[in-house]
Amino acid sequence: RERSGSSSDIESFVLSVPSRSGKGEPQGRRPRLRRFEAGFAVAHLPPLVFEPLPFERPWGGHRLQELYQKPGVHGKPVGETWEVADRAGAESVVAEGEFKGASLRWFMEHRREDLLGLLLPHFDASAGLERFPWLIKCLDCAQTLSLQVHPSPEKARRFGGEPKTELWYVTRAAADACLWAGLERHVEVEELARDAGKPGFARHLHQIAVRAGDALFLPSGRLHAPGAGVLIFEVQENSDTTYRLYDWDRVGVDGRPRALHLNEGLASIDVHDLRPRLVAEDWSDPGAGGLRRRTLAECEMFRVNESRCGASVEIPWAPSGSARAVGVVEGWLRVSADGFDGRMGAGRWVLIPASAGGVRLEAEGEACWLEVGPGHQRC
Repeated sequence: RERSGSSSDIESFVLSVPSRSGKGEPQGRRPRLRRFEAGFAVAHLPPLVFEPLPFERPWGGHRLQELYQKPGVHGKPVGETWEVADRAGAESVVAEGEFKGASLRWFMEHRREDLLGLLLPHFDASAGLERFPWLIKCLDCAQTLSLQVHPSPEKARRFGGEPKTELWYVTRAAADACLWAGLERHVEVEELARDAGKPGFARHLHQIAVRAGDALFLPSGRLHAPGAGVLIFEVQENSDTTYRLYDWDRVGVDGRPRALHLNEGLASIDVHDLRPRLVAEDWSDPGAGGLRRRTLAECEMFRVNESRCGASVEIPWAPSGSARAVGVVEGWLRVSADGFDGRMGAGRWVLIPASAGGVRLEAEGEACWLEVGPGHQRC
């Protein structure tokens, strides 16, 4: 399956990481990339497990390494690892199996239909929407993040950014942990503008006490920040546009104050978004092994379900014709399909292509996991 050849008949995988790290670049151990023949094909694509991409952040810590065995960044605080990513300079690379060393970018360029299936209608290469639709992360918030907002499609076009809607799922939380989200009360933009960039800006945001297992949906336009002491699984549309309005007078990893984006941020805030609530505890009736499910989010770009079981059980997996991703919150899952057989513990993610055949999932005892699939309605 791997052979030498000229540059004309071999597709090369090279992850270019400049010596001076910058935005959107993985900063830890660099995955080893392989070269694959562009025309290489198999009947089905197997499940894909990627190397996590770690990023140093001034608000990060070391719990992703301690709890989930994620790679570090030379002993520096790691704020996030990107588990499924298709960004320029930060592309997920397969960690094991017959496609070890291949990037998610390569699958999008050469096996897009086999990978995406029914996700294809979300794509229009002529409009530049050619990258994988989701960006999935693990976050370690040792400090409260900046008070920030992501733009709607309309505001993103106006400011030259990318729209972003996301879901947070809290996997660990300190006793006094909270999420900042939405406005505490109705306030005019002029008042927000007077306080933007200053400590007083924080008084406008609503705070929500959280514990492990809580989830919050964040449509574009919602002011937000994870509070100190939480670990989060973040599922978002593939975007890296954030407008900061206050950053606690913190400096970045380069020792300089981090940039604020007051004009863009103020224009992007949904001022009608007041006191949002956590996702409801609306669970299905228990099945075999105590298996139960709830929907955490469903919007145009993704749907996220949470599943829990109290004993070993085989998990029904009906073919959907679409790519799906599975992330383990607690316990162990065994995933098998097309010659792939992997045992996944907490913090691990696997991408299951649309063309994967004979997929089987089995929980080994008590377990909890998230499943990401295509959305069906606008956010």
